[in-house]
Amino acid sequence: YQGLKINTKQEVIDNLNASLQLIYGADINVDSNSPDGQLINIFAQVTIDLLELLVSVYNSFDPDSAVGAQLDSRAALNGITRIPGTFTIQNISVTVDRSVTLEGLDALENDINGTGFTVTDDAGTEFILIDTVALTTGTTVLPFRAAEIGTVEVLQNTITNIKTVTLGVTAVNNPSAATSIGINEETDSQLRVRREKAFM
Repeated sequence: YQGLKINTKQEVIDNLNASLQLIYGADINVDSNSPDGQLINIFAQVTIDLLELLVSVYNSFDPDSAVGAQLDSRAALNGITRIPGTFTIQNISVTVDRSVTLEGLDALENDINGTGFTVTDDAGTEFILIDTVALTTGTTVLPFRAAEIGTVEVLQNTITNIKTVTLGVTAVNNPSAATSIGINEETDSQLRVRREKAFM
């Protein structure tokens, strides 16, 4: 048994052409550049889109064919969950010339309009302060989290741009390597392989 089979787009077009010729006669013009031909192609594309959706739904019942959220659901039936991605954590030196309170990610949980103190490297990679902190004059090393989940690596002494311009903050820098490098979320193919190995 080879599963659900659907017609190709050309087969759908041929069937529509044959049906129209039965209705209007074999001499009607169904060339692709004719009005009838263009209408047939529109109907054929709609039909193919629906058939492909049907195949996607059908395949989602098989963990070896499912993708995305459907694969997560199928793997969960076997007690297996997708390994999530993690964030890169980077210590960054923040220099201020007066008392300043910088908002971190912790404050954003209750403030949907908050931004969190954000800095970037020269390539535009963003890092956000993790915990809200009150600083006094001088330089303080603080933990920041990459804005994007997954593997984010930057060179030392490259995070020097202040995105969230704040009165009193005069400089930022990352003189040391990242505390931890994030990992990307487990892909569909990796999850399928891990699920199969769990039953070997």
